[in-house]
Amino acid sequence: MKFIPMSALNQFLDHRCLQHFLAIYDCGNIRRASEVVGLTQPALSKSLSRLEEDLNVLLFIRRNRGLTPTNAAHELYACAKRLEVETRRSLIQIAGYDSGLRGRLRIGAGQMWSWLRMPKVIHHFIPRFPNLEIDLNTAPMENLLEQLKQGQLDLAVGDISEIEIPRGCREYRFPPGIQWPYVSKHHPLTETQNPNLGDLVQYPWIGFVGDNVFTRMTALACDAAGVPLPSMPLKANSLAAIMSVALNGDFVVVIPDEFKEMAEKFGLSRIASDQLKMWSLSTSAVYFEEQHKSEPLRVLIDLMRR
Repeated sequence: MKFIPMSALNQFLDHRCLQHFLAIYDCGNIRRASEVVGLTQPALSKSLSRLEEDLNVLLFIRRNRGLTPTNAAHELYACAKRLEVETRRSLIQIAGYDSGLRGRLRIGAGQMWSWLRMPKVIHHFIPRFPNLEIDLNTAPMENLLEQLKQGQLDLAVGDISEIEIPRGCREYRFPPGIQWPYVSKHHPLTETQNPNLGDLVQYPWIGFVGDNVFTRMTALACDAAGVPLPSMPLKANSLAAIMSVALNGDFVVVIPDEFKEMAEKFGLSRIASDQLKMWSLSTSAVYFEEQHKSEPLRVLIDLMRR
């Protein structure tokens, strides 16, 4: 086992060194990494060489097309990411004790949360923490939880049915929301008396890119009703795009029923039927256990409950 001198540990724990190494690893070459961290290529190369010298290991194999990480680099990267994540969590928790909080809160929200609830939540949240900058990222919940695990988010909120919560995380579960089909006001289904799921699957559906929860729930509902799966020729990562396409074609979209007012303003109609048995989705706010004392997160979740 090699002895790692204290100078190597000090160099690695230096924030700039950590930032440089992560950028080089993620980018795969010095040129792109130098653009990310805002250094010249010679300066970044010197930082990497110094780290390799201090650790007494080769971190990258230099090739014509870029840098290839060694096993030592893979191990160091995992360590660096853990350190980065833990540092961010600690800083957020420490900052939470300060009523004049400064910094950045990174929120990941599913499509429906981004449209339905987060605008009102953020409207009331910002006056409470005027010095806090907010990043709002929209994606399927499975993607958001992965970003949370990687330390790229501080909180993720969205549909979480049948999704495993990352280890070390705390979950606040909101009441489930009923999902319901909507179509264009000119859709043939608006003239069908009391349609059932079998009628709906005769038309193409639109879903979200990467939304495996929606795919699973659709399959379960169709299986229970004994009808085939609908065709899904289009998936999009924008709710506005989905509703615009549905408005101009014979598509079916399934969205939370609380979306009714906004959907109707968009030009869509709620399918009227007492034969339909759609599904409900549980939604949760997920964050790491050690952040539960953070004042901004506590206030944010309290606002989301209303």
